[in-house]
Amino acid sequence: MRGLFKLDGARIWGGLLIFAGAILLIITFVLRWNMTYSSPAPVDLVLTIANTAVLAGIGITLIILGITVIILCKNIAHMMHVYDEELYRRIKNVPPNADSD
Repeated sequence: MRGLFKLDGARIWGGLLIFAGAILLIITFVLRWNMTYSSPAPVDLVLTIANTAVLAGIGITLIILGITVIILCKNIAHMMHVYDEELYRRIKNVPPNADSD
């Protein structure tokens, strides 16, 4: 099928986005866990909470983008498959002398 190689590449990128988002969420939880056992100054604590919130937001955003890319690729591949089947069915049903009209 035409264009499926590009869709497979996009699926790989979607998987990488999900993986990067999961890594960012793991880093966020590790930072948050370490923050409870250390007692930094109050200003550092606020900055650390803000940094972990930003990392968590970026991680969740990357995961959502990755899932969206994978779903779009799956739906586009399905539409291309249905279109190819319909085109093949119509070409198969064309009579041999149909182009002489």
